[in-house]
Amino acid sequence: MNSPTGTSETLLARLLVLLGSLVLSLEIARLWAPVVEAELRTPPGWHLVREALGGYEPVRAWFTSNAVLAASIALVSLAFGLLAYRTAIVFWRNHVIARLSGTYFKPEDGRFPNLTVDLMQEVGRRPPGTTFVGMTPRRTFLGWRWTPVHVSERQRTTHRHVLGKTGSGKTMSVLWPQVLQDVLDGKGCVVISGKGSDEEIGTMKGIAKHAGRERDLRVFALPAWNQPAIPSHTYNMVWVDPRTASGEGGDPVAVAERVFSVLPLGDHHYYNTQAQLMFTNLCRLLHGMVDEHGNGLPFTMRDVA
Repeated sequence: MNSPTGTSETLLARLLVLLGSLVLSLEIARLWAPVVEAELRTPPGWHLVREALGGYEPVRAWFTSNAVLAASIALVSLAFGLLAYRTAIVFWRNHVIARLSGTYFKPEDGRFPNLTVDLMQEVGRRPPGTTFVGMTPRRTFLGWRWTPVHVSERQRTTHRHVLGKTGSGKTMSVLWPQVLQDVLDGKGCVVISGKGSDEEIGTMKGIAKHAGRERDLRVFALPAWNQPAIPSHTYNMVWVDPRTASGEGGDPVAVAERVFSVLPLGDHHYYNTQAQLMFTNLCRLLHGMVDEHGNGLPFTMRDVA
């Protein structure tokens, strides 16, 4: 079975041979014209050759006197001819023959349509108790129509999985708009990021400022424990509500067990048990210390150590 490329090259070669044969025939007829015209009787059909030579002579004379220009025009014409020929062949095989044989499939654009959205405007329009997540497109006769998508608080508790390659906009189009809406609604929000970039911290500060909740913002940077140059708030992991003269406050045992469960320990059961007892008793001791008014004193891990 011949390939389309091989068939096209064969047909092109035939066309070039045909054109060369025509020019060669006209040159031979031009050389023999004086001899034939001298005869009393010309061969049958010679008047057709005479008319062809009449049209060929001006063209030949121009090509002879303008050889460089003629060669340039010939090369350009050949290039355009080859391009047009290739385009016609491709169109014939990929569209005409494919449609006639029933194997033509119209290519579809699998990309999602894009829309620039005024986030604050859409957030202001959302129904109470919902979160704006984006716009969904719908193709109509007049073009794309967009409808806002909202999720309820109940739907948000089932979690969401956001898929997209790096740099596709998952954080900017999904995470931060949701954080913004939670902060505007007066809710608490925890953002955990492995990047910890200044850009992300700046975004969180901007959201808190826009919502008027700058005093509620806390930024915790884990590397700051041994890198003082990194700004970070502190967190008291052994915080217990202090006792008062009229109450015992929080439960230091529950706090000690919760903190101790996340500490890295070895495999020796006896020493682990002794360490837990020591840690729990220290928390109970520090929680029981009071001032002259009978009020407890907050303590931290430094006090335990």
